[in-house]
Parts: sequence; C-alpha cells; structure tokens
Amino acid sequence: MTVITQPKSTNSSPAQAKHGLAYKTAWFFLNNGIIIALVVEVLIFAILGKEKFWNVPMLGIILQSTGAVGIIMPFYTLAMISGNVDFSTTQVGALAGTMFAISLTVFRLPLWIAVSIALILGIGLSALNSWVVIRLKIPSLIATLVSGSVAFGLAYILAERYGSAMQVKLNVPLLRSLWTVKPFGISIPLVVYVMIFCYILVYIILNHTRLGSHLYALGSNRDASIRSGINVKVLIVLAFLLLALATSSANIIDNVRKFNAGPYLSPASLSSGAGIPITLVGALFAGIGLFGGTGRVEFTLIGLLFFAVLAQGMAVVGFPAQFRVAVDGAAIILALMLDSMRRYLSTR
Repeated sequence: MTVITQPKSTNSSPAQAKHGLAYKTAWFFLNNGIIIALVVEVLIFAILGKEKFWNVPMLGIILQSTGAVGIIMPFYTLAMISGNVDFSTTQVGALAGTMFAISLTVFRLPLWIAVSIALILGIGLSALNSWVVIRLKIPSLIATLVSGSVAFGLAYILAERYGSAMQVKLNVPLLRSLWTVKPFGISIPLVVYVMIFCYILVYIILNHTRLGSHLYALGSNRDASIRSGINVKVLIVLAFLLLALATSSANIIDNVRKFNAGPYLSPASLSSGAGIPITLVGALFAGIGLFGGTGRVEFTLIGLLFFAVLAQGMAVVGFPAQFRVAVDGAAIILALMLDSMRRYLSTR
C-alpha cells in the first residue's frame, strides 16, 4: 500500500518560488497572522485595561474560559483536516449534556451510567453522520447541519419535559472538581490540563503517526487516497467518532460548572446564537482549511486563545454586550474571507 505523507507545514506553497516578495509576505501573514493578532490583541487590552487585565488571576480566567470548548477544538481540527466539516457540534453536545442531566437528576441513575448514556448518544449521532456521508455521499457540512437540527430538537423537547425554563438542574461535586481543584498552587483548574492533554494527543496523531498522514491525505484528495489503498470509510467514521466523544464530554464538564444543562448551554456555541459553532470559526481563523488537507493543531490553540482574550478583554474594558455579538458575526465573515484568500493564493 502506498502511503501518502502529510504536509509538514502550511506556511509554504510550491507556487511561492515563482512569486515576488509581496506574494510571500501575504502568504506568511495569512498563515501566521493569528500569532501576530494574539500578541497585538494582548498589548491593546493591556494598555486599555491596565492592571485589570494584566495580572495573573486574569490569565487564570482566560485559560479557564477555554477549558470546555478547548477540549473540542483539537478534535474538530482533526475532522476538518480530514475534509469533514461538522456543523452539529453545538447541538449534539447540548443533547448529550441534557441527557446526562436528566439521567442523573431525574431518573437518579449512577454517575457512570449517566455519563455512558450521554457518550453513547453522541456516538450514535456520529455514526449517523458517518453513514450519511459515506453511504449517501452527502457532503459533511449538509449532513451535520441536518443531524444538528435533529439533535437540537430532541434536546429542546427533553429540557421542556423534564426541566424548567429550558434548563435541567445539575449538581455533581465529583466532576466540579475539574473546575475547583487548582494544582501547583496557581489559579489554573484541572480542566485546563485536560484540554492541554487533548491538544498533545491530537498533535501526536497528526504529526507522528500513519493515521495522521492518512487524514491529511484524505482531506487533500479523497480519490487519490482511495487509489492508494487508504481505508477512507474508517477514517471518516473515526473522525466523527472522536469529535462526538470530545463534544459530549466537554458539554458534560461545562454543564456541571454551570449547574444546568439544556439546548442553549453548549460551550461551542457563539454568543450570537447563529447556529454556527465557534469551533468552526476558530479553526478557520487559525488557518485550518475549510476543504481539508491543511492545518496545524497548535495554531488552533492559538486561535482559541485569541477568542478567549478577546472576550475577557472586551469585558474588562467595558464594551457593551451588543458589541460583542457584532464581533462574533464579524469573526465569522473574516474567518471565511481568510480561508478563501489562502485557497486563492495557493493556486496562483
């Protein structure tokens, strides 16, 4: 079987050799601009917010705010690199979290059974997505958009039936320790270390395993991957499966922190409620290709930090909530524009 090796970096293009300085500069900023943007953003908020922003407790708050969605992001990156865009993460996670809360607080099931039910539900929806993409050959974006609507509807029905004000009460001291326990004497909770572990795991998979090479190959050219003997079906199933497990787990963890679960309480949702997962916006903003085959998970982490600093910085400076919603919408447009520009320059 011929193994297609993955691209080691997204910072160069074969076409760059025949272009001038302006092209190379534009390409560099498109692929590394997220790092520059994060540095500039931190400096701006440090100047505007002064000691309210530039302190150790604020660093802990920023990192804590990335905890739950940060668990999802690396696996979302993995799925996108394989060429599978998932629009259902927000809704699937909300359904898993709602079912977990109902199983635990309404039906009084043991914790491990409630967690298992939620994870199995997420796995079942990932299997549905995989089947639609593989058997019906429907693009993942459309397939997951539909399954996400179904998941949201089920979460809505369950929360209305067993909850109050579309929320189901939840109190799990054991899982809350992920937020309350802060090892090493610093203000960084355990959930942040779980997030870092997820990034390390996905980094190893993508950069140091044959599986990672095959995922890049699948995203770059599915037909060529099939001709090379790569089991494309297994890769698609695995990408959706890992993402569903991460999404379900992250929602359980986040709902425990909020003491509530429900259709509108997913950490992956944008504050605008536009139905577009922040995981997609963050991945595009960090340079992950919308159509697969390119991307680096470490850049995804930087993109996640960018949005976390943006949210906390605007709160410290005192920007109104309406302005923050507008920023979410602008981020969606800018992320799509950046991805379009990258694809355009890569073909020049």
